Order: sequence, then structure tokens, then C-alpha cells
Amino acid sequence: MHEHAGSSGRIHVNASKAGLEGMIRGLAIELAPHNITANCIAPGSIDTVRGASAGGPHGRGMSREIPAGRQGRPEEIAAMVRFLVGPEGRYVTGQTIHVNGGLFLGK
Repeated sequence: MHEHAGSSGRIHVNASKAGLEGMIRGLAIELAPHNITANCIAPGSIDTVRGASAGGPHGRGMSREIPAGRQGRPEEIAAMVRFLVGPEGRYVTGQTIHVNGGLFLGK
């Protein structure tokens, strides 16, 4: 459920996310001299057809665990992408940005 915090039975997901974050940090260092940024967006529970079909702790039932009290919307992830690739994001690099309605607060 919370792969960035670690979870039982999903070691493959935990490992892949850690690998992606390490790769992004390395790319950020290598590409910065060329004015190229590299970042990772880690979406939380997003209200999509895939999310609704996932079952388990994902989907609408998870909303009560999210401080924002709801799932995110795809356009909220798109807005973060727009920020990062636009002129406002040119000094942000090597970061993993969690767009999750505050899900990890206090965990």
C-alpha cells in the first residue's frame, strides 16, 4: 500500500521504486551541467479506472487514510508534470515529488 514507506509482500515494488529514485538522482547530477533536469513524480491514490479495479486498500475506501480526504485526480498529476517541465521547475532536479494528498504525513 505505501511502497515508499515499505510494505510486506511487495518487495519487488519497493526495490523498483528505490532503483528509480537512485537513477533519477544520478541522472540529475550528470545532466545538470547541460541545463537538463530529472525528477520523479510519485502519485498517491488517483481516481482512475485502473485504481477502481485494483481492489484491496486502493480505490475509494482508501480516502479516509488520506489527510486531504479524497483520491487525487489525473489532472493534478499532470499539473505537477507541467510545473516540472516548465520554466518554474528549472531549478528543481533530482527530486521525488509525492503527489498524494498528504498520505505520508506523520507516518
